[in-house]
Order: sequence, then C-alpha cells, then structure tokens
Amino acid sequence: RQAALLVPARHLHKLQEEWTSEVAIHSSWRGDLYVILHAGLGEGRILVTVVDNPLVAWLWWGGLLSLSGAVFALIFGRNS
Repeated sequence: RQAALLVPARHLHKLQEEWTSEVAIHSSWRGDLYVILHAGLGEGRILVTVVDNPLVAWLWWGGLLSLSGAVFALIFGRNS
C-alpha cells in the first residue's frame, strides 16, 4: 500500500467572521477517504472526523455503463 498525505484545514473568512472547513479527500479504486478537521481543542489536541466510503468507484463505473447502454440504444435501436 502507498501512503497518502491528507491535509484538512480550517479557514477564517474575516469579512463574514465565519470558519469553514476544507476536507481532505483521497480517492482510489477501493473507495474514498475523507478527513475533516473540526476544531482545535487546545493543549495540542484537535477534533478530526475520518469517513471511509468504500466502493464509491463502483457507482461511477455503473453510471458510465448505464450511459454507454443508453447511447448504444439510441444509435442502434429499432425504429418502430
């Protein structure tokens, strides 16, 4: 396995005085891994959420297969 460097971040938008989170995403054929940085808790501690969505790539492949089937049916379908 190859290691991936994921760097989630938090940004302060000074004009709106709002914090936003930048999610770090690692996509592979096995699925997607999301790392979300929520807040610093002080004393060198942070709050992080890690979400693993397995088989996300299969959704994309299924969509491409459906689209290619529709295009094939439009081109080579019967004219009734």
